[in-house]
Amino acid sequence: MMYIGSCIVVGTLSSLFNDNWIIPIILIAYAICKIATSIWYILEAKYLKNFTKEEERNKITFAYEFIGAIAASTFSILAGLLLKVIDIRHAYLIAALLGFASMVVVLDYMKTRFGLKPEEYSKEDIEFTSEVTK
Repeated sequence: MMYIGSCIVVGTLSSLFNDNWIIPIILIAYAICKIATSIWYILEAKYLKNFTKEEERNKITFAYEFIGAIAASTFSILAGLLLKVIDIRHAYLIAALLGFASMVVVLDYMKTRFGLKPEEYSKEDIEFTSEVTK
């Protein structure tokens, strides 16, 4: 959420102001984005190493990276098309707001599926790994 919040700040400030005093604020927001991203990668690696078996780790990592690459490619193409229509300041703000909206939807969806006690998960969620190995 810090990443999306920083993107919204950068998009809003760059859309509203064209003065030089805004540059340090935008650089600080970018620094916050990078700090939030670096923490995410550390937690991701720790999670995969601590809570998965080696044979499952490869499948999970492949699926995660594959879906991430497809999403990044899709977003890059859509961003290029968006930049043909509007300038970069407004495109950045639109992308940040769309990212915020999608994050809210995902968090709402995952509210009943993440952080539960083992007995609170549905049978389908638990049996997923056994279906993959068949």
